[in-house]
Amino acid sequence: MSQCLRLASQRACMPTGLSACSHSADWPLAYRSGEHENQRKEKKKKKKKKKKKKKKKKKKKKKKKKKKKKKKKKKKRQPSAPAKLSNPSSASMCATR
Repeated sequence: MSQCLRLASQRACMPTGLSACSHSADWPLAYRSGEHENQRKEKKKKKKKKKKKKKKKKKKKKKKKKKKKKKKKKKKRQPSAPAKLSNPSSASMCATR
């Protein structure tokens, strides 16, 4: 048991803690093969993927907001353009009469 405590303090024991570590012959094999490190690396990859997804969602939201603003501006400009076109034609009609 003292060996288990010593190893746990060095973080060489299983990550679940002393209750899971029975010092059977299988956990040193798993430790030597690097399974615990592979698990740690997989967790890091998952976290990075989640962060990337969150960033992409935020960027998409910002792009959608910008697009909506641009559309609103275009709608405000459009009605004034045909009015300008119609005025000179009506003025020219009046001048010819």
